[in-house]
Amino acid sequence: MNFTSVEYLLFLSMSAILCRLMPRRWQSLWILVLSCAFYALGDVRGLMSLGGATAVAYLAALRIERETSPRVRQVFAYGSVIVLVAALLLFKELPRASRSFGWLVPMGISYYTFKLISYVLDVFWERQRAEHDVIALAAYGIFFPQIVAGPIQRSTDFFPQIHTPMTLSRDLLRRGAGRIAIGLFKKLVIADQIGIALNTVYASAHDFAGAPLLIAFYLFPIQLYADFSGLTDVAIGSALLLGIESPENFHHPFSATNISEYWRRWHMSLTTWTVDYILTPLRMATRTWGQIGLVFSICMNLMTIALWHGITWTFFAFGVVHSIFVSLDALSAKRRKAWLKAHPSWNSWAKWGGIVLTFHLVAFGMVFWRARSVGDAFWILEHLWAAPAALLSGALVFGAAIGWRPLLVGLAAFTLLELAERFAGRAPIVSNLQASPRWIRWSVQVVALMLVLVGVLLLFVHGSVREPFLYEVF
Repeated sequence: MNFTSVEYLLFLSMSAILCRLMPRRWQSLWILVLSCAFYALGDVRGLMSLGGATAVAYLAALRIERETSPRVRQVFAYGSVIVLVAALLLFKELPRASRSFGWLVPMGISYYTFKLISYVLDVFWERQRAEHDVIALAAYGIFFPQIVAGPIQRSTDFFPQIHTPMTLSRDLLRRGAGRIAIGLFKKLVIADQIGIALNTVYASAHDFAGAPLLIAFYLFPIQLYADFSGLTDVAIGSALLLGIESPENFHHPFSATNISEYWRRWHMSLTTWTVDYILTPLRMATRTWGQIGLVFSICMNLMTIALWHGITWTFFAFGVVHSIFVSLDALSAKRRKAWLKAHPSWNSWAKWGGIVLTFHLVAFGMVFWRARSVGDAFWILEHLWAAPAALLSGALVFGAAIGWRPLLVGLAAFTLLELAERFAGRAPIVSNLQASPRWIRWSVQVVALMLVLVGVLLLFVHGSVREPFLYEVF
């Protein structure tokens, strides 16, 4: 069941209503039942893999908490992590070896596995106590709004909420429904419209040169951002309707002034997860290695992020490219700051120049993310440029062939949304809505309702030709 389907909207509405009718003590059980039903509507056999992973994390955490021997605690902590990672790798690779094993791979297994790993390690590091309620733990791992593509919520944040969910209110309904509508807008009006042209280029990259490749180079980061952040918005809004506040996943990533800052703004729940459980432990273990240890830790962290998406040569290349970019940024950070401190008049130029450079570095890396093969990625990068006249004529021919309307609609919608997100929150009316006059509150609520209705209409209009979310496969 896809997040942009009418069926999902009906399923979510029914779930939210019934969830609010249930006694609070049944909240975790009801969320678990709903999540299992969500999976069963796809392929009930996938629940076996999820159940096995939950059992491993549950039993390991209980044993770690009871055990006093540091060595035994390490055995159960790292042993369970190895089992979970091995299962993740196995289930990701089996379908590539034989399609008959595809049913073993539950939707969102990458997110599910990372959530359980963080839970076991947090218990081991004594950041939290083991959860004795197996139903609550299973609901945490399989929570259906987050399992498709995150965000990756920590157990320390989830468990208090599921045991004491937020009280249903008009504000909660407005926030949840409004967030879902924005997500649908991003997906259907921005990502899918831009994707019409990009799908044509990446499907047969060797048939193009110049302008079409340049258009794909610059627009794919925008398409991926709208697609993925839209999916996250639907997930966050859905969770709100069930009484769970989820972590944010994006914070204006294209405003980053360097590549390290970009990664702190992009897919933040995954980035902070790898920083806490991979980068920081590795950096502590290699702190005596100096800059070599820093670079090694950065590379291992980014290669984990890259190969988490898929064990392919394209994602391997994506990881190598960003490992180089982030390592160079980290090694030169102190010198850049010192130079700008000595030349303050260059700060403004450095800021805007950094934004432009960072976007180009991101677009460069995303060619490997999107290309069907490493060979296609190098072809695109080698054949981007042409004479200005050739670029103009090529763009006109390509636009006439695929139609300018989808591109213009997508870009205009992206521009309007970016302006709204940047400046709306600064308005006193928006930042302090409850203290505003009644007519203003009602006006905002009417606008939110209209957004929801537009989102529903988009589902019906585009339901039969909907493009899948780019992050659904992870």
